[in-house]
Amino acid sequence: LPSDPGSGGGGSSGGPGGGHLKIQTGKDVFLDGSISSNGEDGATSANSGGGSGGTVMIHCQQITGHGQMQANGGVGKVLSSHYANGGGSGGRVAIHQREIYSFQGTAEALGGNGQHHGSAGTVYIRETLGDTVYNQLWVDNKGRTCSNHVVIDESGQGNFTFHRVHLVRNACLQTKELSSGSGTVRITQVTGDGTGTLTVRNNHFAFIQTDELRTFIPAKVIVESGGFLVLPLETNILSSLDVRGALYGVEDLYVKGTVKFYNAGYSACHNCTLGSGERGQYWFTGVTVLNGGRLEIVRGRTTNIHQYSVEVRTSETFDVDYGGLLKVGDGVVIYTLDAKVEKTAVVNADAGGYTAARGPGHGSTCSGGH
Repeated sequence: LPSDPGSGGGGSSGGPGGGHLKIQTGKDVFLDGSISSNGEDGATSANSGGGSGGTVMIHCQQITGHGQMQANGGVGKVLSSHYANGGGSGGRVAIHQREIYSFQGTAEALGGNGQHHGSAGTVYIRETLGDTVYNQLWVDNKGRTCSNHVVIDESGQGNFTFHRVHLVRNACLQTKELSSGSGTVRITQVTGDGTGTLTVRNNHFAFIQTDELRTFIPAKVIVESGGFLVLPLETNILSSLDVRGALYGVEDLYVKGTVKFYNAGYSACHNCTLGSGERGQYWFTGVTVLNGGRLEIVRGRTTNIHQYSVEVRTSETFDVDYGGLLKVGDGVVIYTLDAKVEKTAVVNADAGGYTAARGPGHGSTCSGGH
């Protein structure tokens, strides 16, 4: 549970952080006005960062109305090169209620503007319906470049379950990197506008919508080399998926956005056994690159196609549909029962060989390669 007030902005004239505000009722909260614990803007001078957002915490039967709840970071004012102050990070809004969440107003924890904007905070909604608990996590980055991720479990000690994770306007969420031990995050549903990013870091297992037979993920998902991602049997990638670590569970992969396979990554499908845990080995029942989709084999260290190339193995089909693209960065070996490249589809390894002045027959000075 969030309990800390916001931190003060950097410098001697930084804005103070937002406070800690908790409201607990036996019945309902009606909100048509505003409840806030915002960080204050920094002064109009050097060394004046914005304060970070504080905590707004509400326990009730239900919250209704059209008002607003805020735990936003303060602004770091930028008037010239002498006043290039940073914005405060967003704070925490937490709503615990005993009915389905149907508030018609806004709840936000946004980072403040500045030379370097403040990172996003979080809005957490917990619905307790009898013996069943539903958890939602919302992150909004205001459309700015993601320079600071929101980290699930800063302590790195717990296992978390979210029934919904909602990422909008370039929100970026990641698990904490663990040097030892392991952590688990289970997410029943990912929603958003397609611009968010979820990163699975080392020694973390992330289970996304594994209760379903199929899923559509409207966010970029990155699996780092020591991370583990588990997805449903049928997975449709609408935004993007970067696989540098382990990908488990997927039998049929449909690529509508962008999927990148690295030779440090690997996958094991539901019925795979032999070789399915080796780096650079990707096993599926079927892979389909749909119209507008892009499957990319990312350039690695290939100097010997039999030793270092990514291998994609499917027990049934490997299809590049009309308008789809398979882009090979250096080398790939595909093993399948049936392959199809439709009209206007492209399988392309152009410029995927050795770079300039490299390779066993490389040119010298101005000569061409041999």
